[in-house]
Amino acid sequence: MARQRGVILPMPTATASQGRHTPTIAECRSRYLDDLIDVGRRSERTAKAYEQEINKFIRFLPKKADTPITDITETTMKQYFTFVNHHKRKWEDHPFNAACAQKTGLSPTTVNNMRRYLNAFFNYLVAEEIIEENPMRRIKKLAEHDDGDTELLTKREILRLMQQPDRRQFHGFRDVTLIQFLIDTAMRLGQCLELQVSDIIVEQRLVRVRPEITKTGKGRYVVITDGTAHMLKTMIRLIRPVTEAGVPWLWVTAQGTRLSASTFAKQLKKYGAMAGIKPEKVHPHALRTFSAVQHRKNGASIDEVQALLDHTDITTTMRYLRRFEHDMRKINELYSPAHELFKKPGRRTGKSIVEPIAEDAELHLSSLIS
Repeated sequence: MARQRGVILPMPTATASQGRHTPTIAECRSRYLDDLIDVGRRSERTAKAYEQEINKFIRFLPKKADTPITDITETTMKQYFTFVNHHKRKWEDHPFNAACAQKTGLSPTTVNNMRRYLNAFFNYLVAEEIIEENPMRRIKKLAEHDDGDTELLTKREILRLMQQPDRRQFHGFRDVTLIQFLIDTAMRLGQCLELQVSDIIVEQRLVRVRPEITKTGKGRYVVITDGTAHMLKTMIRLIRPVTEAGVPWLWVTAQGTRLSASTFAKQLKKYGAMAGIKPEKVHPHALRTFSAVQHRKNGASIDEVQALLDHTDITTTMRYLRRFEHDMRKINELYSPAHELFKKPGRRTGKSIVEPIAEDAELHLSSLIS
């Protein structure tokens, strides 16, 4: 949505005298997004995320963008969240997974994110005296149950995945380099695809992440390994004709256009299928999660993983690490006091203080418990 920034005109309130203009939700959206960047100093990327969620809600409304802001009530919001909880098709808004939109009802995590964005939007309208009350005020956060069924990519699967692209072709070499880069840096795909060739300092193994492409609006430098630096150096050499033609992007197509997230995600799915990996395990964000967990397993502290992921809140980092932090099999292997009671077959250290009982022995529980 194109919008004029830099000049913010006063907007009549919803409680203005009769005959005055009542703003539509589209007008409120434009005002909010401009203030989010100009006053709140949020990044364009963050504003885009808010815009997408507000647009989803607008598409639900009967009058769409022309809906007067005063028409949106608590009942409207309850109807909307009933819809997303039980009737909205998963993935239908996704740029490359729309064909997979079979199941209905979004996950609690997704719904809570939608709630957070819309709640901030309506809170802003209340603060600006455009509306009197937030229609979201009684929409409660859902409990997010993690049943532990979501599987993470393993090292073997990552290796199989990286063996699939045809490195003799440009797009194959680019894709395997991008996979390696994402695993090395744990960077968000969208942020990664906005990198320019000038952001790569190969000799120092540094990548400059410009403030305008981060969620926090703060720039930073990311360190890469020698192997990743070598692959990037080769790719920069391969795309030199494109760069010299005025295309600044690091990740480009063979036609010299900027690589899109949807194109890479499709390719990743294809490589996953070729490697025999479950489809639900293969997506760009899985590489970021894999990187975070492996950094932690290799000895990085939680604070260091938080810095790697560029999270402002450590609780967000802990969501990435929740399965590693509670690896029950590993905890049992290392710390269970039962190892001190019974000698495990094959265990060299430790002494059993309880005599093994034959499988066919008759047990009298009363005498054992007393």
